[in-house]
Amino acid sequence: MANVVRQDMAAFLYRLCGEPDFTPSSADKLRFTDVTEATPHAKEIWWLASSGVRYSKDDGTYAPDEVITRRDVAIMFYSVHKIRVKRIQEEQKRKAKRRY
Repeated sequence: MANVVRQDMAAFLYRLCGEPDFTPSSADKLRFTDVTEATPHAKEIWWLASSGVRYSKDDGTYAPDEVITRRDVAIMFYSVHKIRVKRIQEEQKRKAKRRY
């Protein structure tokens, strides 16, 4: 079985969330010194960071080619779950307001 690297995990989570519309800003693109347009799954990495998922290394880099640990996977899934729950709750509030 092959190991999963951090850039691939970002792509998995992006797809899990339905591939949301996202265009990275100039600030997004400067977030990690080791992620460029040429980095595989760069858009997904920038989306993940802009969504509020804390996914950088202690030194502020992303380390896209580094094997992801089970601990990091668990943290990321939990963070994405919280984001999805918040979006569902916001949508339910909007629907409830439209009924009245």
